[in-house]
Amino acid sequence: MRNDENETAELLDALVAKIEDSSKAIELDPENPEGYIARADIHNSIKNYQLAIDDYSTAIELRVEKSSYYISRGKLYNSIKNYHEAINDFSKAIELEPKDASHYASRAITYRSIENFQEAIKDYFKAIELEPKNSYLYAARAHIHNSMQNYHEAIADSSKAIGLQPKVLSFYLARGEFYRTIENYQEAIDDFSKAIELRPEGPFYYLARGKFYHSIESYTYAIDDFSKAIELDPENPEGYVARADIHKAMQNYQLAIEDYSKAIELDPEDQKVHLLQSDLYKDLAL
Repeated sequence: MRNDENETAELLDALVAKIEDSSKAIELDPENPEGYIARADIHNSIKNYQLAIDDYSTAIELRVEKSSYYISRGKLYNSIKNYHEAINDFSKAIELEPKDASHYASRAITYRSIENFQEAIKDYFKAIELEPKNSYLYAARAHIHNSMQNYHEAIADSSKAIGLQPKVLSFYLARGEFYRTIENYQEAIDDFSKAIELRPEGPFYYLARGKFYHSIESYTYAIDDFSKAIELDPENPEGYVARADIHKAMQNYQLAIEDYSKAIELDPEDQKVHLLQSDLYKDLAL
């Protein structure tokens, strides 16, 4: 614990020193916007958001034609859920650099946050027009299609992303979820299994497939996947909780209690698991 405290103190000291250095640079050359940007980035990293906004704004006043400054401030606004200001900044960046696909993608993220999916999809279409080989743009647009219940378009975009970068596991997991939504279960299983094939040592992917099996009541397969996840990461309570839920559904109550108990042992502050175990005891007492 003391080592962690020492490391945190050292990190804070280093950040304070960087702020002091940036402030000195600003003092020496107050017309140079880069000093304000450097200090804003540090304030942003330690959640001094208003100070960061003030510095970004000063930099913008000094260099109104610099699109990256608007993007930095826009991302900060987005992170603090000031979506209107974020959209204004991203729109200004687009006005200054209309051929930069990332600006449209940034604005699309904010539109998605406020569930303005129509505007988000427009921005992703424009971004893809500018960068048709960017797999992550297709993957992002797929999620917007999914939110709009355009499931087949979501699958098509995910497939495009996979075609461009076939080793990105998140693309398979997303497409698997889209397939599950339209009850195309075999394709969903294939995608979850492909993620495991690419990263067989990753417990998260067994958890993902196990949850899918649970959702379609394939309990034996779900237990196998949750057990593998536990084997790979025995200190993660999520695997035990997930397996306990299956045991409960199969009326293997003692095994469920054992898994809930192990999860509580690993994370005694998780009230949800305490309630699950308590409810199970109550059911058994009836």
